[in-house]
Amino acid sequence: MADQLLKEMDHLLAALARIMPGELSKEEHDRLEKKANAAVSAIRSLRNMSSPVHKIPVEVLAVIFSHLIDYEAPQNFLPNTTKLHTPIQTVSRVCTKWREASLSFPSLWTTIAQSEGSSALLAIQRSCDVPLRVYAGEAIDPPSGWASWNPVPLSPPLVPSASPFRMTTRLLDALITNAHRIEELHIMGMDEDSVCNSALMTKPLPNLKSLTLSLDSIWAHFHQNWDPQQIFGGETPQLRQLTLQCMATFPSHVFAGLTHLCLGGPRERYTLSRVLDMLELSPQLEEFDLLSTSPIADNTTHSKVMMPSLRRLCISHWNAVIPIATFLDFLIILQPIEFYLWFATVDPHIGPTSLASVFPLYSSQGDDLKELRITVSSRDPYHTPATRSWRSEHQYGIISTSDTLQVDGKFQPSEFILEAPTMLHLGGVQTLWLGSPYKSEPTITEWRTFFSSLRSLVTLVISRRPSHPIISALTSPKDNPNGELLCPQLETLRIYGDRLLSVLRLSIFAEQRDRRDSRLKLVEVISDGKNRHNGQEDGYGGYAAPPYGSPPPFPPVLILDANGDPLPPWPEAVVSDLLHLQEYVDEVEYMKVETDPDWDVVPQWPPRAFLWEDRFSHPQSWGYS
Repeated sequence: MADQLLKEMDHLLAALARIMPGELSKEEHDRLEKKANAAVSAIRSLRNMSSPVHKIPVEVLAVIFSHLIDYEAPQNFLPNTTKLHTPIQTVSRVCTKWREASLSFPSLWTTIAQSEGSSALLAIQRSCDVPLRVYAGEAIDPPSGWASWNPVPLSPPLVPSASPFRMTTRLLDALITNAHRIEELHIMGMDEDSVCNSALMTKPLPNLKSLTLSLDSIWAHFHQNWDPQQIFGGETPQLRQLTLQCMATFPSHVFAGLTHLCLGGPRERYTLSRVLDMLELSPQLEEFDLLSTSPIADNTTHSKVMMPSLRRLCISHWNAVIPIATFLDFLIILQPIEFYLWFATVDPHIGPTSLASVFPLYSSQGDDLKELRITVSSRDPYHTPATRSWRSEHQYGIISTSDTLQVDGKFQPSEFILEAPTMLHLGGVQTLWLGSPYKSEPTITEWRTFFSSLRSLVTLVISRRPSHPIISALTSPKDNPNGELLCPQLETLRIYGDRLLSVLRLSIFAEQRDRRDSRLKLVEVISDGKNRHNGQEDGYGGYAAPPYGSPPPFPPVLILDANGDPLPPWPEAVVSDLLHLQEYVDEVEYMKVETDPDWDVVPQWPPRAFLWEDRFSHPQSWGYS
């Protein structure tokens, strides 16, 4: 077959060679070139179809595509739909075989994304009768093709500045006849008119399992919040995951049987009794998030709510008159949970602040607590646009998991160092971070009382604060050198960013531990990579005019010696003194430089709720493009 085709092509080439210049018209040239291109395309198609990938059955291709779709799909609760593009739209355009495979299986077209423009309507059609996941929201620029599937011409004509809201309305209207198929509906970044005027919001959604109504935060500043009476005809029997953001009040719709619930801004829109009523109707709730809002005290006499399945609780920007602990006291939590609190304030009118006013005691981990961090932010979170932080030295932050607790921010010694031994079970703590400089430093006796409860401590990290009060407390007093040895299992000591480091005090401590058969395995002195601030506030508790600091600029630049080896980020005298510690310590490390301002944050951070709130609070990150 190939030999016959080659002979025919030789004859054709010979015939073309006999044609004289100018003998063919332009139209004839165009027709010949078109035929030649078609022949080349046919040859290439034959070669492509003979490749191994085209021998894969369409059923196998469909399975591969489904895995790709599941991998790329946003989560069904607090979904990240920034610049969402459904991968099936891409793979269906790769080649004819892949297009045939993708069009043969309606289950591959279940994700309907407004960002896909007119392809969203095609996806509704191609999905036939399978369940739908719908993502509707503001588009920065109108995707191409949206005007082409509008069944009724707009008057005035569609213009880019008006298109995002109208595109959402059209998408919602196109879903009306398919309301029974919707399992997930996520509407984000829109004003209330584009949502509440849609007939879809009155249709029953009998199979809806996940719902997100997150209206544009810009409208919230003008108190233009949607106040729905009842949505979807009050019929959402399968609903399990619900997010309500920037809504003036709850819908009168009764939400029951939820497993995930997120209520967000604006502040103080929900009464305490209404929130408790909602929680009481969902005993299987696994995650509850209160973001940029806090309930209004309404003198409720509500009974306590049993929450046997709760595993994660997130609270942000709490500024209610009622203490957080008062609200949490209405909840009966039967197991350790993940608890995240950021940017919380406490009304001074309720009395002096204490740990008990912000920390849910019943979510403490008991004897399972293995890591404790007491820290404070080294930067203003509102001036870090590249990496927004959850931390502020003027507010409260808490991260509590099954075996880890970090308290960050405004806490003072009287609020934690003195309270923690009586409020928490510290006997099993193996790792301790101390990173909060106090204007009123605890006394040596108070520090020793605190450390006496840490019988299992193995690793101690002193970060961004003077280390000498802590080292002094851990050192046996001169008048009783053989007295109680605090933290007898201590093996590792890390000191970071201490510009007032006393190597002499550290040497006395290490020598004493070695003499009492409790030798340290590692002492690590870590530079923060910043220049010293002579006579000025240095940002770490106001300690001015340090005797020495970390010479390299920020960010640090390695300084090499004549042999090309990096020089230590400390003065030679300090390095010499640190090397003498090796007589009492197995290993001394002083070359490390750490510049990440959030290096002392536990790896469990951040929860998904924080990332969701961060996008919602900064509308420029809502990109559909």
